[in-house]
Amino acid sequence: MSLVDRLLAERIAVQYTGREINFLSVSGHTVKALEALVPELEVEGEVLKHEAVAVAEIPKNVKETLRKSELDDNMIVGILTLERANMVPDATTGTLKR
Repeated sequence: MSLVDRLLAERIAVQYTGREINFLSVSGHTVKALEALVPELEVEGEVLKHEAVAVAEIPKNVKETLRKSELDDNMIVGILTLERANMVPDATTGTLKR
């Protein structure tokens, strides 16, 4: 599931489902988030309608790491979102494959 920063979620007016999600982050920390629906999400030209996302405050240190890698620091696209878009990450090239 993709993770959207709380401030971005407010700006794009996501629709909350009322479901609370707890998951383990890559760093090993437990993250508490709220499930929400994004009307439309585009990933590498593939448009997904009504995508479920987790909304939480992305920690400053994570945002800094994302920025250093020249990535958007307001959202982390999850593997479930990639799978829905018929894509998989290719670790050997650092790209997405259809």
